[in-house]
Amino acid sequence: MTGRRVSPAVFLLAAALALAPWIAWLATSLPCSYRSEHWGIAWAGFDGGLALVLGLTGFAALRRAPWLDRAAVATAALLVADAWFDVVTSRGAGAVTFAVAEALAIELPTAALCLWLAGSTTAPGHPGGGDGGRAHVHELLARGPQRRRREARPAELPVPREPGYG
Repeated sequence: MTGRRVSPAVFLLAAALALAPWIAWLATSLPCSYRSEHWGIAWAGFDGGLALVLGLTGFAALRRAPWLDRAAVATAALLVADAWFDVVTSRGAGAVTFAVAEALAIELPTAALCLWLAGSTTAPGHPGGGDGGRAHVHELLARGPQRRRREARPAELPVPREPGYG
């Protein structure tokens, strides 16, 4: 087969741009209200999936699993989507107020924690040798919250090793 293959990055960028007219059409053509016969099933299914990824992320953190970063990003995405749809589908001032409070107090901070976990396990330059910083995050997870941060002494930092030498 000859010809150029489109890279995944170019494909994803094109897909994002192609969504712009679709979004504009949806915003102007969809009805303001819609009755669903399966509303409860839709939300129960979504929240069931959210509970599953929350549990998987917790399990990955406890086991110090190498896939913690991916589970944490998936969990963060579902938490943000849950907050968004809770707010925009709420009916009445009281329900909207409750949904916004829940989003600000629970869902979005939990999503931020998950993104912190994901970033801390993959960011280069974190302590922990060649594991992408996972040892550092897992040490924090094992130690739990502390009241006062102690500065690390240079002698306590692990010495990074070159891949394949050790």
